[in-house]
Amino acid sequence: LGRSSQTAQITVIPALQLALASSSVVGGNGNTVSGTVTIADSASIMGATVTLLSSDSTATVPYSVFIPSGLTSASFTITTAAVTAARTVTISAKYGNITQSATLTVNPPGSPTLTGVTVSPDHVTGGVGNATGTVTLGAAAPAGGIIVSLRSSPLAAVGMPGSVIVPQGATTASFTIQTYHVTSTQTVTITATAGSVAKTAVLIVQ
Repeated sequence: LGRSSQTAQITVIPALQLALASSSVVGGNGNTVSGTVTIADSASIMGATVTLLSSDSTATVPYSVFIPSGLTSASFTITTAAVTAARTVTISAKYGNITQSATLTVNPPGSPTLTGVTVSPDHVTGGVGNATGTVTLGAAAPAGGIIVSLRSSPLAAVGMPGSVIVPQGATTASFTIQTYHVTSTQTVTITATAGSVAKTAVLIVQ
């Protein structure tokens, strides 16, 4: 008699999962990181309480987070403090006898100098598609943000704002580059300037 076999793939969901929205943050200045705990089965009618712990006072967490009845996850906020040197903090979550951990690097403030500008995609059909530009700072922007001036050359192929603001606590900001129909391929230079620092990127408009 012939033999046949069948296989099935089983996905095992951990009883507890812990995730952080970011693995690093500049400490202090009101900067926070969101964390999420997830359990395998929906919480009972009484809900579920997950205990939280931080290994260092530069990143503090609430004592616990509550998952309401019928749900499987809940979020919490990690509050950071200013540091003079990078600190690696372990954030732990405990549910029953299961513990999960994640690491968060708390960095000192640096100089929010413009470090680059990028364009994606870098080849666009004029009048059909647009591109997205992104400016990047070397450190998080201070209170009030950082204004980055923008210009393009030649002007006829694209349209974009004259500046973009990197908001407080962020290191990047994006802007839209609108393209126009061209009769021949144009190489457009996008220049971003903040203070005395200027960075460029190239966009090809076809």
